Amino acid sequence: MSNIVETSCKRCKKPIATLVKSFYGCDKLQKQFGGICSDCISPEERQDLLTKMGMAIADNLRGMRR
Repeated sequence: MSNIVETSCKRCKKPIATLVKSFYGCDKLQKQFGGICSDCISPEERQDLLTKMGMAIADNLRGMRR
């Protein structure tokens, strides 16, 4: 089974590839931003996504050190 699936952008219907499962426990972000192509995501959404991804990765790494 592949970890990558082909789908279409929720906004413009352009074909995109996406992951079946999110990395680093970013499931909420995948639900919010998954299925949106890079052409359709706004600068504000991109900043929000990157900030939240960084925080999720940092939290994941902190949990690994315990």
